[in-house]
Amino acid sequence: MTDPTVPGAILVTDLVGNELVAIATVGPQSAQTTTQDIANLGASGPTGATGATGATGATGATGATGATGATGATGAAFAPPHGTFVANGATPVAVSDTHVTANSAIAITLKTLGGTQGACPVVSSVTPTSGFSVTATALDTSTYNYSIIN
Repeated sequence: MTDPTVPGAILVTDLVGNELVAIATVGPQSAQTTTQDIANLGASGPTGATGATGATGATGATGATGATGATGATGAAFAPPHGTFVANGATPVAVSDTHVTANSAIAITLKTLGGTQGACPVVSSVTPTSGFSVTATALDTSTYNYSIIN
């Protein structure tokens, strides 16, 4: 389409010299080309032949399935050592429980409100394998649950 000797002409070819796009300028800051030239931008050469596919190897035999193991017995639900105590509203309460260790965590929750409840009772001392003492707010005579987590 475009004569490559024309000043400002652009000629794009493939590696063997086939014209792919030709653009000729017709004035300052303008250019012209054809629809076919633009379509050729995305065109590619012919696709080569596909090689032959190799043979598929034989499939190996499937191994035997192993026997299923016996089902274990169902155990009892986990229940940490627990109990209740009643705050006396005046002095620490001794709670006897042989499950207490030096590393036990003791959780205390309210079961029944009694007297004047203040702050949640706190464990004030622990005696391993014997029990623990709990200090509550003055005038608190509530019943509390406790759980020992070892």
